[in-house]
Amino acid sequence: MARIYNNCGGDRPDMFGEKLYQQRARKVLPILIERAKKGETVTYGQISGMLELGTFGPVQVGPYILPSISTTLCKWEKRYKEKLPRLTNIVIRSDGKMGAWPFDQLKEVLGKDPTWEDYERELLVPIYNYDRWDYVLEKIEKMISDYEGNKDVR
Repeated sequence: MARIYNNCGGDRPDMFGEKLYQQRARKVLPILIERAKKGETVTYGQISGMLELGTFGPVQVGPYILPSISTTLCKWEKRYKEKLPRLTNIVIRSDGKMGAWPFDQLKEVLGKDPTWEDYERELLVPIYNYDRWDYVLEKIEKMISDYEGNKDVR
């Protein structure tokens, strides 16, 4: 399965650690889930603003925070044996377009330059239609609580 659909395709550590981006990922996950339940995208800049990261915040969101969330969701999938849509695909550029990575991944899958309609159909609709985001968040919040209580969640 192409990485664009797969939470398990990344190489960042999960959000259960003390690195700053892991701490920030723990704050961003509920935001992404709320947006997904509402059928809304969010921009890198909006996330950066919510975290008060300043001008260079979007640079931290894409390569650090979002992959950490995906890795965590991959671990959730393995633990609960349920495939999730790649939640981080709801994060888009500030001009309302898909980022370069999703564009390149979809181009590879579709064999053509993807349109916004392709992006919505292939990536956003499955996220918006997934009806167990509250359950996912509940279980991950428990994992976070266990982690913060110094219990092993891995």
